Amino acid sequence: MKQKNEKIQICFISHSAGIAGAEKAFPKLIEGLQEKGIKVFVFLPENGPIETILKEKNIEYFIIKYGRWINSDSVFLKRLKRTIKNLIMAIPLAVKINAIKNSGKEFA
Repeated sequence: MKQKNEKIQICFISHSAGIAGAEKAFPKLIEGLQEKGIKVFVFLPENGPIETILKEKNIEYFIIKYGRWINSDSVFLKRLKRTIKNLIMAIPLAVKINAIKNSGKEFA
């Protein structure tokens, strides 16, 4: 359990770097969390228009390549292939999150 003097830190992993439904909403959510003193950072799968909003709102983000984990494929083998690929692509995310967590500092 966090002590009162420890800062809460939250990671958002976005499925795209575009500006659509979720991407329009999450910067507002992040601003609300930041107003409460919560440190927030975002992972994006690629460069894109959402970066402008994140920069304007001083929201820290990282670009780490990963694929979409949701798709409308109904073919089982395509879904299985995408799932395996995304599990492998999740490794860099886990490494970066672990490095931040173990650094003992706020996010860099």
